[in-house]
Amino acid sequence: MEGNSLISQIGVIFGTLLGIALILYLAYISTKLLGRKLSVRGGSSRKLKILDSVSVGQGKSLIIVQAGEKTFLVGAASESINLISELDSNDFAEEETPPETGMDFKTAFKKVLENNFGKKSNKDKENENDSGQTK
Repeated sequence: MEGNSLISQIGVIFGTLLGIALILYLAYISTKLLGRKLSVRGGSSRKLKILDSVSVGQGKSLIIVQAGEKTFLVGAASESINLISELDSNDFAEEETPPETGMDFKTAFKKVLENNFGKKSNKDKENENDSGQTK
């Protein structure tokens, strides 16, 4: 009787772990697909660039756009886009932008696992050595 109880408990634990793994896998796949579908990366425009933008209200924003050699300040609302003024291009010389620091779900998840459950840092190893030594 105890053997069947132990086997059923192991089955429940295994089923739960399998369910959690399935949920994590489906979350990974869905975020990957949604990330591709909802990506805000610009197209392959050579002449038109958005240099900066700021939200000034719900559905309203100010955008600095570079079109060829000219730079414009544009107001964008949910129903319209308006030219506010032309700006001096020298004030908005293209600066080197740092590379994107975003990472995909797989890389982020792996990093969190390593930080919490993976390799011990040198500081942890030193603490173990200090506590393990007899004084």
